[in-house]
Amino acid sequence: MPISTDPPAQEPFPADYEALKIRIRRARPHLERVLHVAAHAFDAGAAVVSLSGNDEISFVVRHGAPHFSLPYRVAFCSHVIDSGAMLVIENAASDPVHGQNPLVKDMPFLRFYAGAPFTAPDGRVLGAVAVIDTEPRFRFSEGDREALAHLAAIASHLAFSGGRVRLLHGATSETVSALLQPG
Repeated sequence: MPISTDPPAQEPFPADYEALKIRIRRARPHLERVLHVAAHAFDAGAAVVSLSGNDEISFVVRHGAPHFSLPYRVAFCSHVIDSGAMLVIENAASDPVHGQNPLVKDMPFLRFYAGAPFTAPDGRVLGAVAVIDTEPRFRFSEGDREALAHLAAIASHLAFSGGRVRLLHGATSETVSALLQPG
């Protein structure tokens, strides 16, 4: 039997999934602030923290989006989880890879998606912090990508620190947005 030199595939359903959901519940108010900032900073209709589990993706914390779960392979967030990298789809309707996705062709008729990895302290990608909209974007800049990556890192830290980050405690979305603006 040949020995594979490929890294092992990431298990989409962490063994401590229930403990992770409890952590996220404790940090929910702080995560909701981060998502509020993300939706407004990127002028998006919604922002979510998605979590992978049991062959599905769930929006476990959200701003402007309903709570629901999607089959793993339908969710754009699965690409972030599988690759460990940010995914930006400026116009899903004209995207050759994602244009036939049911989320694009049918309700909710998504057009824009930008998601960055939501990670555990050990670096494991558990989900995504994403902004989504029914209107396409024609430019999601490098600065936008950097800001989204920072927000995802903040959200990840908040989930695993029990929300113990003083920077966001009591801060308004305008204050945090101002901190994220370049220059």
